[in-house]
Amino acid sequence: MSIAYFSTAYFAPVQYYSKLLQYDNIYIEQYENYLKQTYRNRCILMGTNGFLKLSVPVKFGRSKILMKDVCIANYENWQKQHFTTIETAYKSSPYYDYYIHEFDFVFTKKRKFLLDLNLEILDKSLELLKLQVEYSLTKSFIHHVQNANDYRYKIHPKPNKNICDDNSIYKPYWQVFDYKYQFIPNLSILDVFFNLGLDSLSYLRSCISSVGTSDNTKLV
Repeated sequence: MSIAYFSTAYFAPVQYYSKLLQYDNIYIEQYENYLKQTYRNRCILMGTNGFLKLSVPVKFGRSKILMKDVCIANYENWQKQHFTTIETAYKSSPYYDYYIHEFDFVFTKKRKFLLDLNLEILDKSLELLKLQVEYSLTKSFIHHVQNANDYRYKIHPKPNKNICDDNSIYKPYWQVFDYKYQFIPNLSILDVFFNLGLDSLSYLRSCISSVGTSDNTKLV
């Protein structure tokens, strides 16, 4: 039975979702020390001027804080800013109007904890993909995972920290700003939904190469 560990993520990238398709048992880490400048509180989209990096503001203390205890800084009007940015970038995409209302809760409902927001986004995304993916939250922190694949620190927005492997491929698809830029791979799942619609799951499956895929890896 295939097992993998993931960090939580805010509108995670293609790499994250294509990995979810490959495992029977998935664990989302909640007992790690929170890491800044990662997908835990940010996503990367594409706009008319290039990359768009949206970050959910969080509250910090002087000491380290567990992921499960990270609070959203709701005194900042980040929800309106994120919605406006996404609308400006993707309003002309083929499936924007079909999908954006599915995520109204992100921009209208306030939550205390970042983990709760991310899990709600994950659940909704899996629902839209019509995927029966079961996951569990970790019950403690394990430094060195054994007999499982550990993606907690390998899927990263910074290219020098993102660890690619042999079974991740990103086939080009039409994007809103194709006329200005070449295809930009591994953007947020929102880019996939807005541009591919009902073909989103097929695209995620196409990102998995048979090269490097072990015999006990599940392909949903």
